[in-house]
Amino acid sequence: MRAATALFLCLITGFGLSFLLALGERDWFHCFAYADGIRPPMPSLLGPGELMPVLLETLTPPFGDPYLFLLHFAPGLVFATYWLGRPRRPLLIAYLLFVALALILLLPISGQHDCDRKGTEGLFTLFLLAPVGTLLAMSAAYLPQWIKPRHDPKT
Repeated sequence: MRAATALFLCLITGFGLSFLLALGERDWFHCFAYADGIRPPMPSLLGPGELMPVLLETLTPPFGDPYLFLLHFAPGLVFATYWLGRPRRPLLIAYLLFVALALILLLPISGQHDCDRKGTEGLFTLFLLAPVGTLLAMSAAYLPQWIKPRHDPKT
């Protein structure tokens, strides 16, 4: 059960970040096409021709380059590694904080871009989220050991 949860933490983190960034890219493509006027609302992902580009953009970047793989999956890998060691409540709280930070930065989807030529700048978001997630996981794994009062049995 612990290994399945660790695998879930790793995969949902990497592919979740990639999916949200892919949605931002798709919204930017749609917005940039209508940049000279008021753009129509984003079409449904279930519409014809909308789902496949998002799925491809979700799967391609993490596996296209080793650095992009690390940026997408590093926080999840660190959380999963510590979860395999000893799952604890602080680790779960840190993971939820990381998810909340990612959602704040990536939602709403239209907030990822300005409808201009520069695009979504999703790489900069990954450069922020990867080290923050890794530090959260490491601090949640080691901080409780340092905070616990140490009692001397001789006193």
